[in-house]
Amino acid sequence: MHPRRFVALLGPLLLAACGPTADEIAGAVLFFSPVVYLAAMWIVSLLHAMWRDALPDVNFGRGSHVAAVALFFGLALYGAGYADAGLFGADLWLVGSALLTGWLLLARLTLRSGWGFRWGGLVINGLLTAPMLLDLLTTVITPEIRLLVLYTYFCGGGAGLIPLLLLIVMLIEAARGSRAARAAARR
Repeated sequence: MHPRRFVALLGPLLLAACGPTADEIAGAVLFFSPVVYLAAMWIVSLLHAMWRDALPDVNFGRGSHVAAVALFFGLALYGAGYADAGLFGADLWLVGSALLTGWLLLARLTLRSGWGFRWGGLVINGLLTAPMLLDLLTTVITPEIRLLVLYTYFCGGGAGLIPLLLLIVMLIEAARGSRAARAAARR
């Protein structure tokens, strides 16, 4: 969907004050960010476990994830005063899909070093939550920028289809890599 069409469809609803306010949306993104991170982390950790045989030196980096959850928990505390709890499903679906897409791409691009497994979620979730934090803290975010951010959530995650396809491809690749590593170890 082209950005102008998205704005044309969503814009009138926001201007008519239908649905949640901008502060409620921004607060919900911040408030649910630890849950979204943990859900995506669980999926990425399962993928990492499948790569363990083929790439034994690549670790998942538990300490980096504890730090990330602590950071996003702090953002959640700030966003709690603004959040609309009814946006949990939409937030998990849209922001979670965008987070998982970015995290899976970074994990694959940096597979040999493992950087994406350790830090990808923090970087991507930080990029996804930063505009909403700015929206609550300042008046820099205009309604047009806000719509662009929402459009990024929608298109970045492809409404869940992009991370699903990436995950399937990466699971197949991990299974093949693990099988090849086990066969080489037997020789």
